[in-house]
Amino acid sequence: MNPRTSASSRAPARVEPHNIRTSARTNNTKEEVNATTTAHDAPLLYTLPEAAALLRISRTKLYELLTAHEIESIHIGRSRKIPSAALHDYIERLRIEEER
Repeated sequence: MNPRTSASSRAPARVEPHNIRTSARTNNTKEEVNATTTAHDAPLLYTLPEAAALLRISRTKLYELLTAHEIESIHIGRSRKIPSAALHDYIERLRIEEER
């Protein structure tokens, strides 16, 4: 018999991924706080690809809307984010224009 243990007989070490929500729970509080989400677990900010996907438009079209100031964006460091409220405002403006 081979002195080495075969790979199939060894159980792989299980590594749990770091999770802010579970690792931050040191006591049994009912509310969890996460800086990027609201109470309904919807993100406060979206990346440009996420925002384009939510609106079902291309990145190019999203950049056109940003350049035309149709949708608000903010900068955090070097990254550009779109507040969820800005997406809701844009959709509401489209609805109002469509009703006219």
